[in-house]
Amino acid sequence: MRETSATYMICLTVTALSSRSGIYSDGDRALSCMKRNDIYYILVFALVIMGTFVPLVKAAAGEYEIAGGGGISVNSVHATQGMILGAWITSLDKAFELRIEPNAEYIVTTSGQSMFLGGVSPVFRLGMHGQSLNPFLDVGLGLSIGSRKAFTGWNMGSVFFFSPTAGAGIKFGRSEKGVSLFARFLHHSNADLFPPNQSLNSVYLLLGYRF
Repeated sequence: MRETSATYMICLTVTALSSRSGIYSDGDRALSCMKRNDIYYILVFALVIMGTFVPLVKAAAGEYEIAGGGGISVNSVHATQGMILGAWITSLDKAFELRIEPNAEYIVTTSGQSMFLGGVSPVFRLGMHGQSLNPFLDVGLGLSIGSRKAFTGWNMGSVFFFSPTAGAGIKFGRSEKGVSLFARFLHHSNADLFPPNQSLNSVYLLLGYRF
């Protein structure tokens, strides 16, 4: 982990200097130095950070969920993608809850370019409780920021995004705590505020645990 981080910092420094000398036309191309395996280190680091909030949430008599998984791009961007998210959960009634979800995504294209996105999304969940299998539906709208606005010919116009999401899944077990498996569609765009606005669409399969 330490060696990978050091290599990454050296890579960023060298590429930044190369950018000033004209070797690179765009400084943000430094992120393309990251190896494909770095996705695991970044996702684990973000998972640890979000996990530190679990005791605080439990102390406040709330509920918390951590989920992670992989996905694919619905666009013509050929990439390896990963996501983790947390959720501070507030029950609105027996079948309806509000989830505040900090999330982190990492995308590595087949050409070696990479992009990190972080954001937060209020998500409403409608679902069953107290059964062996509890299906649910999710819908929400969040804000995200990315590490770059273009890669592999895909220009999103800005590093700031509106990020609507929708999905469905199943919570296992009669207890409020436990495992869930769900799919999420996630859309990133700037609503044509900064053209060209080539949006990024992804589908993820996530495995979560609710504390």
